[in-house]
Amino acid sequence: MAEVTGIETKRTVADAERDLNRLYARVFATTEGQAVLRHLQLMTLDRAVYGAHRDQSAPQVDHLHAAWRDGQNQLVRGIIGRARAGMEGH
Repeated sequence: MAEVTGIETKRTVADAERDLNRLYARVFATTEGQAVLRHLQLMTLDRAVYGAHRDQSAPQVDHLHAAWRDGQNQLVRGIIGRARAGMEGH
């Protein structure tokens, strides 16, 4: 397994990932963290990737915009995933 070398300690990547997941869990387990996470979900995951064009009622396909929106969604999914993993001890 790959190792991350610190100034005083030598840890595996898995240890570093577990520690990071625990930090996400700690931050997003608070009332404030839950409110921020809900806001992020409302702004990303709860919105369509393809939206209606402002001048038309039919959805318009803009692949660049869709890719950008999907990137936003992936970031929020990553936060949620790390927080869950940290809560489960992974």
